[in-house]
Amino acid sequence: MVRLPDFSVISGSEVAEVLEGEEGLVTRTVEKGYLSHDDGDTVNPDS
Repeated sequence: MVRLPDFSVISGSEVAEVLEGEEGLVTRTVEKGYLSHDDGDTVNPDS
């Protein structure tokens, strides 16, 4: 029998609570991803 992965839905308020005070980290992380992609260091396969 195939076991399906667990799935959870989290609310926007839960996300906000976890990220509160981490705005700089989030921004730097997203920036790093965009820059890595621009440098050709990522793979974005077709859906």
